[in-house]
Amino acid sequence: MLTQIVEQRNPMGRRRLCRGLSLFSALLALALMGMMVVAAAAFLETLTGERRARIAALQLTVLADAAASHVHGRFPELLAAARNGPTEIALLQLKNAGSLPPDFPIVDALGRGYRVLILAAGGDAIDVLVTETISAGDTVPPAAALFEAAGEARLGLVASDAPTRLTGPAIDYDVSAFQMAFAGAPAVGALAALRRFDHGSVYGGRLQRVAVPGFPEANRMEADLDMGGNAITGAGELSAESLAVSGDLEAGGDISVIGDLTVGNAVRVAGTIDAAGGISADTASFAGVASSGSLRVNGELRAESIASPGAVTAGSIAATGTLTAGSANLGSLTANAVTARTATAGTLSAASVRAMSIRANGRLDADTAGFSTLIVGRCTGCSS
Repeated sequence: MLTQIVEQRNPMGRRRLCRGLSLFSALLALALMGMMVVAAAAFLETLTGERRARIAALQLTVLADAAASHVHGRFPELLAAARNGPTEIALLQLKNAGSLPPDFPIVDALGRGYRVLILAAGGDAIDVLVTETISAGDTVPPAAALFEAAGEARLGLVASDAPTRLTGPAIDYDVSAFQMAFAGAPAVGALAALRRFDHGSVYGGRLQRVAVPGFPEANRMEADLDMGGNAITGAGELSAESLAVSGDLEAGGDISVIGDLTVGNAVRVAGTIDAAGGISADTASFAGVASSGSLRVNGELRAESIASPGAVTAGSIAATGTLTAGSANLGSLTANAVTARTATAGTLSAASVRAMSIRANGRLDADTAGFSTLIVGRCTGCSS
């Protein structure tokens, strides 16, 4: 009963408790909520922009790698083209060549297109710049992409405070030559990746199976070659500082040796042989000319002609042309002409012989012979 009386005496108090926030409080709450919405929207926009910039940097890296693969496979022709002036590789070319995936987008996550630009960097190198294209009104700042690309080789940004330089975590390069050659590309605000290619970086220290135009070093070894008992076959021409073969040496072409040539068994050469040092073998057969510092063959030596400023030593020599030597010491000699300071042979047969001294233990046959002094036991057909 008491409770009911209290409620009847103060009916307005209960109504005040249920009334809620005042008008001022409601407006203040709405203002705070609006500020929070604006801040959240700006934060999300920043996150979205940074994410798009990171994706753009990754897309540019993929394209730069594809361009590098393309250049590696076609370096001689691209170098020759760049020597004639600035060149450009279209995305379609990279896709048709298989260097770039067919579904690679023509614009990046920032809505920018791509260009792959090439300039000659001296007579043996080219610079390849992969850059974004900037449209009018494009003010998207891709700064976050540089942080994402930290560590990526040669990836940078052309900033407004340095409009002729590509700067980034691993690059600070003057791109004014590109901007002059390609109508301002790379433009201010563009991300770009730069790589330099030359014969050394493309082919490295690897020995190439086929000739590389403009780079003969690619087929040249600068080390000792140990075949471990295996054979070298199909060599058209062999050139070496020194050559030692434990078995037979057969060549269908020519052999050129700067030093010595040592062969354990037989030497058979279809072409000519030239050794600045000495040639040593058990037997030797040359279809062409044999030229060496000295020539030592334990068995038979056959050649079209022989030229040696040093000594020629062999069991027997058969030369269809001329034998020219500092000295000749052999079992038997048959040649068209013999010219030597000293010739020693068991038997000697030649159309003409010229020597300071000749010693023949056996028979000496010649159509003509010029000797300063000739001492023989018996001479048939000689005239005084």
